[in-house]
Amino acid sequence: MPFNAGYEVSPPRKRPTVLKPSDYNSPIFDHLLLHCESYHFLSSTLNPATFDKLFQQCEAEKVKYFAAASKISPDLTVPIICSKFNNLRELYLESSDYIAKDWMKDFLKFGRLNLFILKISGKFEDLFNFEPDEMSQLFKRENSDFQMALVCWAPPLYAVRLIRQKLGAHFKEFSIYDSGAVPYRLPFKMPYPLLKLSYGLQRRLRSLSTPKEAYCLQVAAGFEQNYIQPLQPCTVRPDTYISNKDGNIILTPLSPWVNPSVLDFDNDGLILSTRNLQMHYLKPSDYDTAVFNHVLLNGGSYAFFKSVLNPAIFDKIIQQCEPTQVTLFSAVYYISRDLTIPIICTKLNNLRELHLESSDYASENWMKEILSFRKLNLSALKIGGEFEELFSFEPDELSQLFMKENPDFGLTLVCWKPPSNAAELIREKFGAHFKENDNIKNTTKFALSEKDNRNGVLHIMLGNIFSGDAHFVVPIQEKIVNFWFQIGPFTGYAKQFDNAAMSETMRIITA
Repeated sequence: MPFNAGYEVSPPRKRPTVLKPSDYNSPIFDHLLLHCESYHFLSSTLNPATFDKLFQQCEAEKVKYFAAASKISPDLTVPIICSKFNNLRELYLESSDYIAKDWMKDFLKFGRLNLFILKISGKFEDLFNFEPDEMSQLFKRENSDFQMALVCWAPPLYAVRLIRQKLGAHFKEFSIYDSGAVPYRLPFKMPYPLLKLSYGLQRRLRSLSTPKEAYCLQVAAGFEQNYIQPLQPCTVRPDTYISNKDGNIILTPLSPWVNPSVLDFDNDGLILSTRNLQMHYLKPSDYDTAVFNHVLLNGGSYAFFKSVLNPAIFDKIIQQCEPTQVTLFSAVYYISRDLTIPIICTKLNNLRELHLESSDYASENWMKEILSFRKLNLSALKIGGEFEELFSFEPDELSQLFMKENPDFGLTLVCWKPPSNAAELIREKFGAHFKENDNIKNTTKFALSEKDNRNGVLHIMLGNIFSGDAHFVVPIQEKIVNFWFQIGPFTGYAKQFDNAAMSETMRIITA
């Protein structure tokens, strides 16, 4: 039985109508804003032209999963797709004649794909038109977690024999129970010779393991014969919340503010968090509690709400999650100044949005620390602090930051307790250098992310939106004063929304 047996499987979805090339010009696309992480083309025509139309409408940095089945043009190569989607993790291209004869050489010329899973298909003679050493080169160049699947819908009669003749002398074959696949495991080093342990020691190791440790042992053993029994099942949940409620550490599938059912982690349950993990009201000692033995962290978003966050706690989370997957990291209250922005960006290389809101987080030299660091590669940065420290930089330093970052970069500075003359001081500091922009409207009603209307913009927020917060009670917002200064070039992405959003509570207040 495969080691991932035990996953909950969603019911099959209804197959959508097939799209023809002309359908991509349909007016329906004028009514869609594409901000998804996952795109599927099921029997819909996909070629370079239709792909470019999609690319122009979506937010490429967010795309992690791309799949197509049938009607895929060979001209839309894997390198073309990977060059457009820099953060792509899984790519599935299944068609009877998709792959070209020289696909492997094209891969090796292109460079590192940075994928976790690649699945491609085609005619047998084209699919296996590579040398074993070329396959080794590909795997050595990719990340250690890289996996590849080759699919042939119409194999020749002696396909299995031909595959073994080609690959058997170079790579070790291993079996999958009840499967017709012929998988090969490329050479790798196991950190510890787990399978060399005796039957008794393997069983003893399994009995001493936490649910998370047992699952990791199963992954390490793979499909080799082992005695790490019983198998540890795993339940997949997109969103997971860990909270300290009245001294009890609870695990819930919904925000604790809405009093959802509490998940049982006292026994052998294990949850795979695939999208969003939020931690509420956790003290330093809470990060060592048993609940973390029942959660596998594999999501892209992590939020700390009134939970203590310092370098030691940050390292604990990093060791448990998949850092390359993380694109959004946020914290509100109780953030240690020792956990600097460069430290976070160093550990989370693919981070796109970073929010650090606290009344005293920003240090006096926070801008200099960022400028002396490498390019942040963020699209949105929000930091909070006391007024003097938050604005302890020169206008030219602010210009340097925006010039160094990508055109879509936006910066938000939050001061919860500003002085009474804060508006006068802000305009005095920035007014002679940057244009104050009063045309930027809130676009929340269009389900856009925060950065979408802040390309090249400095947003200053005075006041605390969490001022009415109580324990597990939705906060009551106080009056917030906003300033917007155009620092970098305005990309025009949000121009179409300038006059569309009319939210009264978040309009531009210049008084």
